Amino acid sequence: MTRHQFTLFLTENNTVIEGIRAKYNPEQYKLISAHVTLCREDEIVPLRLVIDNVSSLHLL
Repeated sequence: MTRHQFTLFLTENNTVIEGIRAKYNPEQYKLISAHVTLCREDEIVPLRLVIDNVSSLHLL
């Protein structure tokens, strides 16, 4: 089964965060770098709605 989700990965320069993760959650640290899950598979459908919602954000 393929898992689909939107994920925001932190830059590789986050040594403080990665250090905390390595100390307190070493198994997860080994599997994936620091990230924020924006949408899980059950929140992506319909994809067009997600794209429209993200496009409507005024982040800058």
